[in-house]
Amino acid sequence: SPSPPPPPTSSSHLAPLTSHDTRLSDFRMAANEAGKRILEHARYGEPEELKKVLESSGSDGVDYKSSNGCSGLHYASVNGHAECVKLLIDAKASHFPNESGNTPLHWATQGKQHKIVKMILEAYKDIDVLKKNEFGKGAMSHAFGSGDAGILKDILSHHSATEERLKSDQKQIDAIRQVTHTFVFGGDSKKIKKEDGGSKQTQGKELLIREKAIMNADLSKIAGGVGKKALNDETGLAIWGASIILAQWLSCTEDVRASLKNKKLIELGAGCGVGGFAVAATCDASSVIVSDLAEETIDNLKHNLSLNKEKFGDTKVDVKSIDWGECTQNPEGLGPFDVVIGSDLVYDRDVVSIFTQMLQTLLKPGGEFFYVTAENRAGRAELISALMKAGFRMVNVSKAGETLRKNPLKNKSMDECNALFSDLRSTEYQLWHLRRKSE
Repeated sequence: SPSPPPPPTSSSHLAPLTSHDTRLSDFRMAANEAGKRILEHARYGEPEELKKVLESSGSDGVDYKSSNGCSGLHYASVNGHAECVKLLIDAKASHFPNESGNTPLHWATQGKQHKIVKMILEAYKDIDVLKKNEFGKGAMSHAFGSGDAGILKDILSHHSATEERLKSDQKQIDAIRQVTHTFVFGGDSKKIKKEDGGSKQTQGKELLIREKAIMNADLSKIAGGVGKKALNDETGLAIWGASIILAQWLSCTEDVRASLKNKKLIELGAGCGVGGFAVAATCDASSVIVSDLAEETIDNLKHNLSLNKEKFGDTKVDVKSIDWGECTQNPEGLGPFDVVIGSDLVYDRDVVSIFTQMLQTLLKPGGEFFYVTAENRAGRAELISALMKAGFRMVNVSKAGETLRKNPLKNKSMDECNALFSDLRSTEYQLWHLRRKSE
């Protein structure tokens, strides 16, 4: 279904309110003009300006609609502007669908705005979380697809999500449990930039990647099985922004891509395999192994391999189940590899030691490690310290720029990409290129 727009920047194009505008005793702003201002300030996240207009105009214009039937509450909700949402709720803004049948709750859920989902559910008591838009999807559908345990818990516990209605909706829920995206990596008439600033044209490769909703009757096991053994971790069933950044970086940076040619490579914690399959399709590597541990994640990786097996040319591609703890002894005799890649693998300081040992086991002396990490990820500082002590050298570290955050989806708009993978733009990522010292 049509997705909410990306976060805008500011409403500086609007004429400022004059003192005459703000003097309620002189006149009330025309509802149409007030509505336009309310819409813009809510969209751009400007609570002070929004408050002035609401105080000046009363309730006039609070439900003003854009050309596609969206209200200020729609825009504030999807863009995460909680202060603006509260002001609109206090001003008695209505909760209604736009022309596509999407309500502010639909958009807040789709955009993974948990705080605002809670605000809407608390403010609008008669809301129906199973109400569908014109594409047959409700807030419940988006909650399952988001992978956000908090949102899902709030939606499931709402009074409108009765057991009888949920059972009648099971067919739809089963249908949204999985979706296959068409990505284009490695060019497709886009500039492939070198780290030194040069560029050239190249042809992109299409990849089909299926992701599955993190969906479990036991809500404590949703969102990655936090606190559970990695064997039960479900986070690998979803596509995360860091894996897209990894795929864009390795397949769309000319000198990096050239360095992977004829190399033996493994992706750790591959999830849906976005990074590893992108390398296999675009970099002319000798061989690529995509690895993870949870059984359902491995099954999904094998499915994605079968979808793309004709796109890897002479590169040999395989799927392996790897337990990091056991891998420090390398019982299966894997590697050594020329290159190891991964994205957001270390979330906890406690796994830094095991991960470093495993990397030393799998990566040959002189081999290279390409890694994408969120800047605020726990254990990041400890990991880089441990790698330096283990004999790794940082070749290059940089921030993921706009080129790597571009829309990689075929026949999808940037708005749709943002809604599907909100962390692609909302999270700041670092790119690490390390080399293990030669013996």
